[in-house]
Amino acid sequence: MKYNRKLLPATVIALLLSSNIVSAETEQDSTAGAMIAGGAATWSVASLAAWAAPAVVAHSSGMAIMWSGTGYVAGTIGAASATVAALPLVAAAGAGVAIAGAGYYIYDNYVEDDEETPK
Repeated sequence: MKYNRKLLPATVIALLLSSNIVSAETEQDSTAGAMIAGGAATWSVASLAAWAAPAVVAHSSGMAIMWSGTGYVAGTIGAASATVAALPLVAAAGAGVAIAGAGYYIYDNYVEDDEETPK
């Protein structure tokens, strides 16, 4: 996997945004900030781990195992390699939580409530 040059700046921006929201005074703002911070942290850690981890390939037994480029990595058949193979999904879920938190923050602070508009 090639290094994604957009990963670090996007993570820093998300964490800075969430730190500003977490310091907000309302409970909704801190909930949104926690969602953004947690999602961004999960996304960045899982993305970096997936980038740094060895490849997952099929072993001759049919199970998944990690491959370092020079051979199989001992002790990684089964659950360990399945965890590494799932890292992109974990990263996507983290990004989804961060995006949902940002949407919640925007909706809560910038979308007018129909009950408050005069009829």
